[in-house]
Amino acid sequence: MILLLAGASLGYTSGMTPTASETFQLQALLPAPYYCLGCASRVCDAVRSIAGVTEALCAAEEGALDITYDPLALSAEQLAARVRELALSITGAVGHAVFRLTGLD
Repeated sequence: MILLLAGASLGYTSGMTPTASETFQLQALLPAPYYCLGCASRVCDAVRSIAGVTEALCAAEEGALDITYDPLALSAEQLAARVRELALSITGAVGHAVFRLTGLD
């Protein structure tokens, strides 16, 4: 079961090449304290390099990553696994500092 998918669809481009799309929730890919706009943008950029991905649209502030891909080259499960791997490697390579602010209430 893939929990990161918010939606999926299957279609064809004008050249009759099959396409599929998946929507990933960035907060699920980058759980706190690792969710930041910088990491979200890095994940979105890295997804574009996955073989079979034809388009990746990122709305980091809304927390959504929409990916269009060739289902003949890449299954939905393979895509989800690769996106998870990228998210983990990207957030693991960046130091995140978490600060607790007091006295602001």
